[in-house]
Amino acid sequence: MMRGKVAWTIGGMVVLLAVLVGLVGAAPGAVDAPSLAASPREIDFGPVGVGATSAPIAVRFYNLSDTSFLSPFTGGAVGAPFLRTDECNLSVPPQSNCRMLFTFAPETAGVFTATSEVNTDAGPVTIVMHGRGVGPQLSVTPLRLDFGSVLVNQLGIGQGALIRNAGLSHLDFLEISQPGGAFTVTPMNCLGGLDPGESCILSLVFKPLAPGGAAATVVVNTTGGQAQLHLSGFGRASGDAIGQQVTPTELDFGPVQIGAVSESQRVTFTNQSSTAHLINWSGGGTTAPFSKTTNCQDDIDPATFCYYDFTFSPTTAGTFSQTVRVTNNVGTVEIVLHGEGVAPRIIADAMALEFPPVAPGQTSPPQTVTVRNVGLAPVQMFGGAPNPGDIFGASTTCGTLMPPGATCQVFYTFEPDTFGRLSATSTFSLDAQGHFPLTLRLTGGAVMPGLTLSFAPAAVDPGEVARLQIALANNNPSLALLNVSLLTQLPPGLVIANPPEPSVGGDCRGGSFQPVAGSRAVVLSGGMLGGQTCAMSVRVVAANRGRYVVSAAATSDSGPSNSATATLGVGTGYTANLPFIRR
Repeated sequence: MMRGKVAWTIGGMVVLLAVLVGLVGAAPGAVDAPSLAASPREIDFGPVGVGATSAPIAVRFYNLSDTSFLSPFTGGAVGAPFLRTDECNLSVPPQSNCRMLFTFAPETAGVFTATSEVNTDAGPVTIVMHGRGVGPQLSVTPLRLDFGSVLVNQLGIGQGALIRNAGLSHLDFLEISQPGGAFTVTPMNCLGGLDPGESCILSLVFKPLAPGGAAATVVVNTTGGQAQLHLSGFGRASGDAIGQQVTPTELDFGPVQIGAVSESQRVTFTNQSSTAHLINWSGGGTTAPFSKTTNCQDDIDPATFCYYDFTFSPTTAGTFSQTVRVTNNVGTVEIVLHGEGVAPRIIADAMALEFPPVAPGQTSPPQTVTVRNVGLAPVQMFGGAPNPGDIFGASTTCGTLMPPGATCQVFYTFEPDTFGRLSATSTFSLDAQGHFPLTLRLTGGAVMPGLTLSFAPAAVDPGEVARLQIALANNNPSLALLNVSLLTQLPPGLVIANPPEPSVGGDCRGGSFQPVAGSRAVVLSGGMLGGQTCAMSVRVVAANRGRYVVSAAATSDSGPSNSATATLGVGTGYTANLPFIRR
């Protein structure tokens, strides 16, 4: 594109602005108009604990005008669980900005989305926001314990169960039942409940009151769910114990991130006999996503023990259970395993960035996006280069391994090589194969003016007047189009009628449209508010029969419009859609 002069295409020839202005006098200066850009346009708070309030996310509103103040904004209110702090409640000076701060404070678990509709002098702005409320989550392991053979009225060896809050809000205990009889339950450090990530221990002991088997169930009821612990033991009247004690026999690994490996949990085989051996081991095999190691393959001497260590390493999301059967000379024992595979996840506080127009070849100021690991294990981010890559630039601090809860930043710039409304995406993934993607939308620049030309009526007799109708549309909701100009010449034989009777409608935002009778030049200039259409018309006349074609294109600070054409038929047989035929 030429710099310093504006060129117009007229019926296949180029007429310079200087020539056309010389026909009608100098065009007035550009009319400034309220113009606004806002970013980000979509925000995500990610998971937030019920009863907690997120950190604020700022949306900035930029007054792009050189002279126009923006009046205090209206609208924009959001309902619970989203909150807004409005710092745009005063006038915004030219080339200045203000911000609105949004927060997310869920009172219940679930996924929430809201829209903030902000009204400004320059036009409406829509902000979309997302958040997920997460309550407490009870996790208990083990779920089944065996105390083996214990003398009546003697205390067996105590065991424990780990209670953990795997959720994001405080967990309160509603009930920890006491089974009574031979079993006693003592909560250790559980008073007052558990904050996210905290744990406490249930201490469990067995004191048989009579010979024979005993069993009980402990119910743990909380605001994060319920679990049952199954207890068993055998009371003997006298003598040495025989057989084996296997405990625990039901394990729950809880939520584990895909690609991670849980901490191991141990099942112990104790030889309770003082004389017999544990031999002839078989079974014990596991299948993915569970695995095991063991030292129970050999001869286990009297009054000694061996163990199986189990781990859980999911490769897909979902709930998994498996029963492992271990056999020796005493019998077969079933061990039940549970686990939940959870996908890794990162979130970005800004999901859609908006960049104001900059001239081709220039680079915008950067905008920052904060990425957070909201998963259960460390992750490394891959990719992120904008696509297509010649419109936006990006740099990042996100190249290293991010622990759970950690954040990093990505810095985006707008680097157009042409006018227009341009967009790209930036996609990060959590492995080199592109799995678990996070996609950000990047948009910059402005929609160029839309131009239409027409004649009304489209066919007239020689000497009869028609109107050339010109419509310029600004399809940007809140960005003004400045220095909008249209200069064209009517084809030979078609001139501006006397009187011209120019008409201006819609929102043309000042400017100039002063057609001169007898001239072929059509010149207009001005500015256009976002979302508005400027409509103009002027009377034209031709003395001779023929088919008259007018072509034009407009320019603006945000780039040229489309080329538009209109045809006027003059005389019988010269309608708008019939070719010229000499008679």
